[in-house]
Amino acid sequence: PLLLGMVEDYETGRLATIEDFRARMAQLRQGEEAFGFSKEPTELLLFLLCTKHLSQAYRQYGLPESWFAGVARDLRSKLNECHTIRGIWGSFVPDWFLRFFSLERFVIGRLQYEMIPVPESYCSDEAAYLRGLPSVNIHIPSGAPLHQEEIRASMAGAAQFFADRFPDRKVLFICRSWLLFPGHLEMLPEECAIRAVCT
Repeated sequence: PLLLGMVEDYETGRLATIEDFRARMAQLRQGEEAFGFSKEPTELLLFLLCTKHLSQAYRQYGLPESWFAGVARDLRSKLNECHTIRGIWGSFVPDWFLRFFSLERFVIGRLQYEMIPVPESYCSDEAAYLRGLPSVNIHIPSGAPLHQEEIRASMAGAAQFFADRFPDRKVLFICRSWLLFPGHLEMLPEECAIRAVCT
């Protein structure tokens, strides 16, 4: 009843924000412990059951169906990661999905994006970005090769989508990933697609 109640609350708008989800996830975990359920499959099941409403929300807001398909791919990717790491089908990172289902994180082509405040001030010869100002965080999901043309197309689509949230429509992207480590250029073979991300 608790699981299906959460799905119903999501569909009716009573479970809409990340804070709402986190509070109810805590209740769900108590139920999992009380009944001896494995949390990984139960928590993945919650998000799978919520995808129908998420798909409707994408249509309602005129968001591309391919973006919703990206969320579905991410669910499958986390399912496989959970099985590889813990030997059980499900998810051990349910908090990761919250921004997808509260329409705060989007899969635009090959990459994923969300608005965050600039974590620390940065100055260059061209510009200064002060801590707390808006920026778009980039996540590089696993599960597919990295090709420069796909990265460029993804970032162009994200720049267009988020432009209205910046006063001058110049989108500031931020990415913190081990994939950007410059040392990859020395360690990885030339045919490795990860090298393209570092240049």
